Amino acid sequence: MSIARIVVDFTNVHWTFFNPLRQWLCDFYNVAFYVKGKGFKYCVRVREGKYWAYLSYQLVYARLARKHTLRLECPPDSLV
Repeated sequence: MSIARIVVDFTNVHWTFFNPLRQWLCDFYNVAFYVKGKGFKYCVRVREGKYWAYLSYQLVYARLARKHTLRLECPPDSLV
C-alpha cells in the first residue's frame, strides 16, 4: 500500500483568511488563480520542481456565506 495524495479539509474558513493567503501564494510562487464550475469554486495550483500542492476554497454548491471549506491536497513528499 502506498499513499499517493494527502487531502486535508478545513471547515468554516473565513474569506478574509483565504483571500490574502491566495494572493500571497499567487505573488510568491507566480501562479495563477482560477475559478472552476465543478467541485471547488476557487483554486490555486502551486508547483515547485517535483513538489506540488492544490489549494481549493468554497464548494460550488455551497450557499453564499463568509465561511466555507478550504482544502489542501498534496503528495506526502511535498509536506517536508
